[in-house]
Amino acid sequence: MPKSDKLIIKHIPDFLDYCEVEKGLANRTQEDYQHYLKKFILWLKNNKKEGLLPHELTPDDIWAYRLYLSRYTNEKGHSLK
Repeated sequence: MPKSDKLIIKHIPDFLDYCEVEKGLANRTQEDYQHYLKKFILWLKNNKKEGLLPHELTPDDIWAYRLYLSRYTNEKGHSLK
């Protein structure tokens, strides 16, 4: 697969469209994907990585995001678990 010069953030709407049209995922599944991808965008921005291209994302980035999700709590103190 060729390297994309399109930012990761810019791929997300295309991915969600793909999930809807090509994969035919259930609405709830699509909503869940969108929910976590919004959190991913926020994580990218908070870590000054919103300019990443897909091929620049590292296993360490993915681990850090997973750790962020694991430790995330909202303003009411509720976790994602």
